[in-house]
Amino acid sequence: MSPSTVRRTVDRGTRCVGGAGDDVERQLQVALVLQCAEMVGAIDRVFEFTVQWAFDRYSFGRPLASYQALKHRFADMKMWLEACQATASRRRRAVGQGAVDAGELARVAKAYIGERRRKSCRTACSCTAASASPGNTTSTSTCAGSRSCVHSSVHQAITYNTSL
Repeated sequence: MSPSTVRRTVDRGTRCVGGAGDDVERQLQVALVLQCAEMVGAIDRVFEFTVQWAFDRYSFGRPLASYQALKHRFADMKMWLEACQATASRRRRAVGQGAVDAGELARVAKAYIGERRRKSCRTACSCTAASASPGNTTSTSTCAGSRSCVHSSVHQAITYNTSL
């Protein structure tokens, strides 16, 4: 079976339902908007409790959040969060207004937000893992659901199903 055969079969399948292709596309766009909003909410929550965790923990009489290495990580996470919020907001407006490029925006936003969600959660996990310390700036997260990770909910956010 060639790709053109599959494409023709899909086109025929959509047409035989009485032109439901537009309705199905619209439902997919709405589902993607909702999924992105949920992912942005998860990124926001992960950022919030990671920063709070860093302010609650002390090393050498100083909060961990006062160390420059962690401040840089938090700045990256905040930048990703703001970009995801803006992307999701633009996408929501496009889908709500029925813009011509709403489908493309929906798919691009989902891909971008999904990638940033994973990166934010992994960064949060590496900041809060037992191996993370202010001097350990080159650490990449090797925490994969182990008990050493403070926030097991971060792992749920990392592995959240983004298959739409």
